[in-house]
Amino acid sequence: MHKQVGKNHHFKQSMQHAVNGIQTVFQDERNFRFDVVTAIVVVILGFLLKIERVEWYWIIFCIFLMFILEMLNTVVEQLVDLMVGHNYHLAAKKAKDVAAGVVLMGAVFVLIMASGIFIPKIVQIFL
Repeated sequence: MHKQVGKNHHFKQSMQHAVNGIQTVFQDERNFRFDVVTAIVVVILGFLLKIERVEWYWIIFCIFLMFILEMLNTVVEQLVDLMVGHNYHLAAKKAKDVAAGVVLMGAVFVLIMASGIFIPKIVQIFL
């Protein structure tokens, strides 16, 4: 099999690499799989609670935000591991910790947004 080391020559090539990247992160990263399952549950809940159009926009934004943050965190982890191998470096630890912190901040934002959308609808059902 030919290993590509240069630029993509065709749009189809670019798309295939992008799909491979998504498949890789899904296969290799437990947290990404958790995000996918959570997104499915949130979408189902959105349909059940009949959320408004603007609320759907926020939910979709939050879902894709978490996917993107998890993927960027994976990129940082992979690059740091490539550079330092199995050796400890304080700078490598800091880079990985900051990348994980970014994901945590995103998750807190998403939780706040989802709570603001779903909690009032759930409370309304029980009142």
